Amino acid sequence: MKVNNRILRAAVGAEFKTKIVEYINSILDEDSQLLSSQSPSKAQSNFESFIVKSLKEVAEREIHNRPDWFTHSKKMLLHHINLHNNAQKLYLSTGTEKKITSN
Repeated sequence: MKVNNRILRAAVGAEFKTKIVEYINSILDEDSQLLSSQSPSKAQSNFESFIVKSLKEVAEREIHNRPDWFTHSKKMLLHHINLHNNAQKLYLSTGTEKKITSN
């Protein structure tokens, strides 16, 4: 699973932003003693954990492995490379292109 940045930038990004704003508002709430009871490093660690958790909830998607273009077309590419190599050998053995076409 991996966070998909395209999804995060799209409409789902607004949901993530809303979660962050709600978290910050809950910290800044006058009734909350959360900030005064935590060290700065603990507050930062909690915020980072919240961000990662929220990102995963909003934009994490399963990665589907797909073959690259060469692997996908390997058989056809090797066939055409072989054709090219044979044509090059024929050209080199006969001397000119004109002789090849006259045969």
